[in-house]
Amino acid sequence: DYLDKAIKLHPNDPKPYFYLGKIFKSQGKLRDSLKFLDKALELDPECTIAWHLKGSILLEIGEYREAMDCLDISLQYNPYDSKNWYQKARLLRLMERFHEALIYYDKTLELNPKMLEALLDKSFILGLMGDYEDAQQCLDNTLRFYKGNPYAWNIKGMIFKAQKDYKNALNCFDNALISDNEFSDAWTNKGVVMKKLGNFKEAEEC
Repeated sequence: DYLDKAIKLHPNDPKPYFYLGKIFKSQGKLRDSLKFLDKALELDPECTIAWHLKGSILLEIGEYREAMDCLDISLQYNPYDSKNWYQKARLLRLMERFHEALIYYDKTLELNPKMLEALLDKSFILGLMGDYEDAQQCLDNTLRFYKGNPYAWNIKGMIFKAQKDYKNALNCFDNALISDNEFSDAWTNKGVVMKKLGNFKEAEEC
């Protein structure tokens, strides 16, 4: 209600429109959110956070070309915010433009070396590309920052599995499950590895 009042009192102030857009996004009402963000940007075309949020929403609903435009503008106005680089990296990853995505993940981590999502995404892409050594190095860094992180251990195990190093893979999946015993991906991956090792009875329990 106070935002509605703010709009009535100050109809040319972009901030209430931005915050309403943020609220609607948190409620999952993405199209409504976009309407308010467009109004905020109409009033202030250099509102970086509005461009960033709009780009993130467009990415979420699969409108990649429009998301790219928004995130590029957000980066243009604020190239020092790691979140802007990260969203562009995510977009490129979803578009399967992996080499380009890695450039943006590297810039993200240059600005924010401990951003967990960027570390995990980067290591996963490196694994997909077959760059196992760099992927494992990235995961080792992640686990130094976030000891016991189940997602890092799971990706680490997937990379060992891709290399057919099933014993090390199994150890990684076990470590993931020590941190989160309800992590379904780790259970599934552990079951696959147990079958590869010939432990069919134990695989069925995963």
